[in-house]
Amino acid sequence: MSQEQMIYEDSRVKVSTSRVIFPDKTYALANITSVAVGHEDPSVVLPWIIILFGIGAALISGTIWSIGEGGGICIGISVFIAIVGWFMYRDQKGKVQYIVVLSSAASEIQAMSDPSEMYIKKIANAISEAIVKRG
Repeated sequence: MSQEQMIYEDSRVKVSTSRVIFPDKTYALANITSVAVGHEDPSVVLPWIIILFGIGAALISGTIWSIGEGGGICIGISVFIAIVGWFMYRDQKGKVQYIVVLSSAASEIQAMSDPSEMYIKKIANAISEAIVKRG
C-alpha cells in the first residue's frame, strides 16, 4: 500500500489520499465515490408573513380611517411592521450556506457547510484530486 499523501490542510479540514477529516467526523476516501458543492438557501417564509401582515393591517386600518373611526396610528404601525419584515427578508436572503456533499455507493452525506463558496469549492476540489490520485 502506498504512503498517505496530504492534498489539503487547514485549521478545520484535512484531505489526504486515504482520509478526509472534518471537524466532527472522518471519512475513508475509499468509500467516497464523488464530491459536489451544494447550497442551502435560508427560509424567507417568516419575513414574507410579516410583510403581508403589515400590508394587510395597513389596508384594513386605512379602510377604518376612511370611514371616520381614526386609525392613522394603526396605519403607521402597520407600515412599520411591513418595513421590519422587508429588512428581515433582505437579511435572510444573504445567508446562503455552501455544502460539501460526499457520495458513496449507499448514500449522500452533507459533510460540512460554510458561508464561503470559495472555501467549500477549495475543499471539494482537494477531495476530487485525492480521489483521482487514489486511482
